Amino acid sequence: MNRKDKVWKYYFGDCTKAVDAFGVEIFKDRYVDENINASKMKGYWTIDHIFPLNPSDDNVINRKGSNSIYNLQPLSFTSNQKKGSRLNGKVGNVTYAVKIIEQINNSVVGKMMIKVDDIWYWAYE
Repeated sequence: MNRKDKVWKYYFGDCTKAVDAFGVEIFKDRYVDENINASKMKGYWTIDHIFPLNPSDDNVINRKGSNSIYNLQPLSFTSNQKKGSRLNGKVGNVTYAVKIIEQINNSVVGKMMIKVDDIWYWAYE
């Protein structure tokens, strides 16, 4: 099983349609490589590193995200572009923050939280 199929199955099982952490509808068969601009195409998704490979936050010097399945999540192409390599911010109307779950040497596994009505929830739970 390739990486995109593993990530989809880990989060959504056998479903062919889902909603990403920011509430955007995505379809299993509409995966796009990050090198393709799918920003105007609805339902397309890509793999996001929850804790980025190269975070843009100065507070995490010498820490880089892992390629572990536990540090990957499916996001719509547009959501992923807006989240970028930031550890917290806002995508659409959704506020998010990335928390470190595990660190082995300088490799980090993160988990994303989203804020709804002033309450923080783990994304995808």
